[in-house]
Amino acid sequence: MEAQLLEPDSAHTDGGNVRENMNDTYTIALKNDARGFFTPFQLTLQKGQITCLVGESGCGKTTLLRLLCGLDACQSVQNFTANDVSYMTQLPNLLPWLNVIDNLCLAQKLTNSASQTAEALALLDRVGLSHIAHSYPNTLSVGMQQRVCLLRTFLQNKPIILLDEPFSALDHDTRIDLQSMLVDLLVDSAVLLVTHDWLDVMRLAQSVYVIKGWPAVLAPMQVNLPTADVPRRIDFDDLFLFNSRSSSLPPSVSSQGLTRGSKKITSKTHQAIEQPDPRIKSGDDTCMDDDVKSEETSSC
Repeated sequence: MEAQLLEPDSAHTDGGNVRENMNDTYTIALKNDARGFFTPFQLTLQKGQITCLVGESGCGKTTLLRLLCGLDACQSVQNFTANDVSYMTQLPNLLPWLNVIDNLCLAQKLTNSASQTAEALALLDRVGLSHIAHSYPNTLSVGMQQRVCLLRTFLQNKPIILLDEPFSALDHDTRIDLQSMLVDLLVDSAVLLVTHDWLDVMRLAQSVYVIKGWPAVLAPMQVNLPTADVPRRIDFDDLFLFNSRSSSLPPSVSSQGLTRGSKKITSKTHQAIEQPDPRIKSGDDTCMDDDVKSEETSSC
C-alpha cells in the first residue's frame, strides 16, 4: 500500500503489544487502487464503534478489507498503518501444524511480545472451547475453527479490527454469544464488520457503509437503526419493520429482502406468521406444525 500518513501519533505500548496509533477516528481516503476496482472514496471508522459493510456477493467487500490492511496495492491518504490492523479472513486460516492454543498466540510469538497463553485459555473457556486447547485444526468443525480465528483476532489487541463475515458458520445461539463478547472485548477498537445478515447490522452496527456498482462505489448508508446500545435485543417484528421502513436500502439489497441466518425475510413470510393457517379449523390445533409460523410450505 502506497499510503501518505496524516499526522501519525507516537507509538504506545498496551499489554505488551505496540499500538502505533491511538486516535479516536481512523480515516482512509483512497485515490486509486492498482486494479481499478474502486472509485475514489473516504472511509471513517470510530474508536469504540462497530461499522457494518454490506453489499452483494462479489461487489468488493473483501477487496476493500485487503486494501485497508495493506495486502492489495493502492494510493491513499490515511492516519493509520497496516500494523494498526487485525484482519480475520472469511475462511478459517489456522496453521495446520499448530494446535489451537499455539494458533491463538501466534502473533505474540512472531513479535516476541508478552505471553498471552492465560488470556487465550480464558477466552476459549468463555466460548465453551477449553477442551480443544491442544487439538489441531483438522479435528475441528468449521464453526469451531471460525471461533478460534475470531479469538485470535481479539488477542492481537489492535486499534482497528477487520472482520469478514465472522459469524457465517455459527448457529444462532453461538452467534449471539460471540456478538456480545465482541462488544465487550473491543471497546477500545474501531471495528469494520462485513456481513450479509441484517440481524448482525441491527444488533451491532452504529454506522453502515454499502458497496455497489462497477467500478465499485463505497458510500455511507442511511438506515433506521434502533437507538439502544449494542448489542441490541432484536425481535422479529423489529427486523421486518427495519426492512419495510429503510427506503434508503439500495435496490440490489432491498429487492432481495433481508436475511435471518440462512432464511430470507419478506413481507409474504411476515404475513404467513401473523395470519392463522387456513388449513386448521378454529379451535383445532392438533396438527399444527411449529414451522407453519415461519415456513410458507409447511403442511400437517
